[in-house]
Amino acid sequence: MVNYISVAEAVDMPGLRVVFSPGFPGPWSVAARIILELKNIDFTPVAQSIGGADKILRNWTGQESAPAAVLDNERARCRWDEILLLAERLAPNPSLIPADESQRSDMFGLANAICGEDGFGWNFRLYKMAAWEDSLAGRSSEPVFLTAEQVAIMQFRYGDPSSSAEKAKARMAAILGLLSQRLHANKKKGSLFLVGDKLTAADIYWTTFSTLVAPIRDEFCPMPEAYREMGEAMGADLGDAVDPILIEHREHVLSNHCPLPLKF
Repeated sequence: MVNYISVAEAVDMPGLRVVFSPGFPGPWSVAARIILELKNIDFTPVAQSIGGADKILRNWTGQESAPAAVLDNERARCRWDEILLLAERLAPNPSLIPADESQRSDMFGLANAICGEDGFGWNFRLYKMAAWEDSLAGRSSEPVFLTAEQVAIMQFRYGDPSSSAEKAKARMAAILGLLSQRLHANKKKGSLFLVGDKLTAADIYWTTFSTLVAPIRDEFCPMPEAYREMGEAMGADLGDAVDPILIEHREHVLSNHCPLPLKF
């Protein structure tokens, strides 16, 4: 059980405070927590209001999403790469960013394909928002886990007038293809990782984002059943794009490198 404090309590505290989504294994948040715990960085978990408007959080961090990390009186770090770089600064070892410049660039490129705008997680969200809007309008029976107001807020934050469920699905499949090709190529070289021959942040990001298409078993990540069903349904929709090597990689990282069970 995670002991969260409120955003209001966190604002004037010293030290590192990190905003998460309680009870919801959002992959950006779970990845941030794994990175901090792997590096033994002390932090205070702060509870976000999922899918809602939070004026205190906006005034403090400039936005209303999780994760967001604030160290003392420094600016808020709200993007996946900002949080990773802050963690590397606070605890350089074990490093999750390759020292070699070519591998470093490679790692950030793969991580952006997973975590960044128009990346894997972003397009999963677009795909589900399209389904939720259809369901709220009575055009489908897709289960909706947010209120109509929360879906509207998410559409404003992340939506794109040119997006569609079909486009989002195709983008997700293309990124899965990129990751599986990389893993097959590295496996032939004797590596079980996405970049080089040791764990990097890219491996952690894929591990957490993989839950969107193949939920992690309950003893490793006791997620809500509705979230598990959502991931299983997305995996079925993507079909053969979910190459078994992607899940083999996830299981290796979970079993050998992650603090378990995953917390959120």
